[in-house]
Amino acid sequence: MLTARFHITIDAPIERVWNLISDYPGYARFPKVKWSRLAEPGKDHPAGVGALRQLNVDGITFSERIVEFEPPHVLAYRIEKSSPLPIQHDIGRMRLSERGGKTELDWETTFALDVPVVGGPLTHNRNPNRLASGRIASMRAIAQGPAPASSAACSGSPAIVARGAPAIR
Repeated sequence: MLTARFHITIDAPIERVWNLISDYPGYARFPKVKWSRLAEPGKDHPAGVGALRQLNVDGITFSERIVEFEPPHVLAYRIEKSSPLPIQHDIGRMRLSERGGKTELDWETTFALDVPVVGGPLTHNRNPNRLASGRIASMRAIAQGPAPASSAACSGSPAIVARGAPAIR
């Protein structure tokens, strides 16, 4: 399994970023997201623990169960099903904190491609940060509004932890 870690600073208040990441049907605003929806509401909040969100990204459909929901600081999910590319997923967790009117976002996700024979090599020959960096850039742009071309990239640094990385608990 691989763990992709991202840390970015978004020039927007934490409430705005939280509203963006907890608006599952709104994910359709992101590039390459064909559609998204809330398939099942959560127990104490529609977007909260137990909620099932579904989305199609680059032709892959994901069903993700919300396993932690602590507004406006923690949102964690587990991919229960993906098609046509099966993904083995431990957990994805977004942690938000506010610093000087800006939002610090730390996002970690641990996964592997669940394809016999080729899944392992494919997982380890992919750059998970490249796969998600576009989504992070678009999340930043949507949260803080149009940015000058010179600051279009996210500030922060991604990291990859390869096979055998500890699961995020």
